[in-house]
Amino acid sequence: MDFAEILPLPRQFGFYLFFKSSFLMKNIFFLGLALALWTACQSSPNVPATTTVTPAATPAFDSTAEKAAVTAAVRGFFNWYSQFMQTPDFSSDKYQFVGYETQHPALKPAVLDAYLQTFVKGGFAGQEFVKRQKAFYQKASVLWQKEEKGDIPSGMDADPFFCAQDDVAEYYVKAPVTVQFTGQDQATAILNLNDETMQTTLKVFLQKENGKWLYADTECDLGIN
Repeated sequence: MDFAEILPLPRQFGFYLFFKSSFLMKNIFFLGLALALWTACQSSPNVPATTTVTPAATPAFDSTAEKAAVTAAVRGFFNWYSQFMQTPDFSSDKYQFVGYETQHPALKPAVLDAYLQTFVKGGFAGQEFVKRQKAFYQKASVLWQKEEKGDIPSGMDADPFFCAQDDVAEYYVKAPVTVQFTGQDQATAILNLNDETMQTTLKVFLQKENGKWLYADTECDLGIN
C-alpha cells in the first residue's frame, strides 16, 4: 500500500472531530441561552404588595339615643338660660346691646357679640345660634332707624328664646318633647305646652356641632321677617 494514500485519513478524521466539536459547542451554547431565557420568563418580578385601606364605617344613626340627647339639650338650655337671667350681669348694662344715645335705637355689635358668647361658653348653644341671632338683630336694626328711642324696638317685645314675656323655664323643662330630624345634624324639638288653660306647642331648633346637640333658635314671630 502506498504510504501517501493513508495520510489523508487522519486529516479527514481530524476535520470530522473538529466539525463535530464545533457543532456540539454551538448546541450547548444555544441550549444554555434558551434555558436562561425560560428561567427569566418563569421568574415573577418582585412587586411590592399593595395595601388596601378600608374607609372607616359611618356610625349608624341611632334615632332613639339621638332623640334623648336632643331632649336633654333643650331642657339643659332653658335651665341654663333661666339661671343666667338671675345673674347681676343679665340685668345690668354689661350686655345692653341696644343703644339709645341718639334719636333712634342702634345696635352695638361688639356688646351683642359678648352677650352671645356668654351662651356659647355656657355649653348649651353653639355657632349656629350665634349666626342666627346676629342675622336677626341686623334685620331688626334696620327697622330701628325709623323708630323713636322711647318706643320698644322691633323684635324686643318678648323674650326670643322663650317666645314669652316671662321666665317660663319651669314649664318648658317639664313639657313632653317630640323630636323630628331634618338631617343627622339638624333637629326640631316640639314642646307640648298643653295645660288646663291653654293648648299650644313651641318649636325649638337644634344643631349638632362637634358631636353635641346645641340650641340654635326658637320659632317665634317677633315681627322681623
